[in-house]
Amino acid sequence: MAEIKDSDIVQVLACKLCVEEKNGTGHLKVSVTIDNEFLVSCENHEVHLGKWALKDDIVTELIKKGCDCCG
Repeated sequence: MAEIKDSDIVQVLACKLCVEEKNGTGHLKVSVTIDNEFLVSCENHEVHLGKWALKDDIVTELIKKGCDCCG
């Protein structure tokens, strides 16, 4: 993977509640859902910040490798 520099970033995702409370961006969690979506959540406020459909089906590959939820 190529190195990503700060100058390469065009948008930042942060929890609005954390920013208003001056807690920075909060404690963000990145997940892949069973529906093959990329999900970003704030663990401080237990809210979802964004969800995007993934181009490639990575869920099938993750299940083949084995995970805690699928045995």
